[in-house]
Amino acid sequence: MFEEICSIYRDAKDALGRYVDMETGECITQMSIREFCLTDRWKPYVEKLRAMRQQYGSKAKKMPEYIDTKKMLPGATLSGLFATYEVFIFADKLYIMAFVTLK
Repeated sequence: MFEEICSIYRDAKDALGRYVDMETGECITQMSIREFCLTDRWKPYVEKLRAMRQQYGSKAKKMPEYIDTKKMLPGATLSGLFATYEVFIFADKLYIMAFVTLK
């Protein structure tokens, strides 16, 4: 399971997998679950976020430093790279249709 490849994305609006590691300048589109979850690659960012949450509580989430640090962390999906998506509202509920391109 940990050798399964997952696609990496910058944020919820990233439909192409455009995450760039700000420390190295490397564009990362895929990595193994092991590398994403079990290495120290994201440790400095996670520790900083935890420290801010401990010090400031829920107010930390609204602080610019917290927001900027959180942007340094990518998201991951096993569903493939999202090639395109549509958002529509029906009966006061938000629906997102994702058309997935598996690689």
